Amino acid sequence: MNNSQNIPLLDQVRIAIRLKHYSLRTEDAYTMWDDASLIFIKSGILWG
Repeated sequence: MNNSQNIPLLDQVRIAIRLKHYSLRTEDAYTMWDDASLIFIKSGILWG
C-alpha cells in the first residue's frame, strides 16, 4: 500500500479490517476506539 500517505488513517484501518473479513460491527468498534484514541492524543492530556 504505497499510497497510504494519501488515505486518512481511519480509512486505512477500515481497509485493513475488511481485508481480514471482520464483521461490520467489529469494524465499527475498532474505528470508534481508534477515533477516541486520536482525540485523546490530540487533546494533549498526556503532556499537561
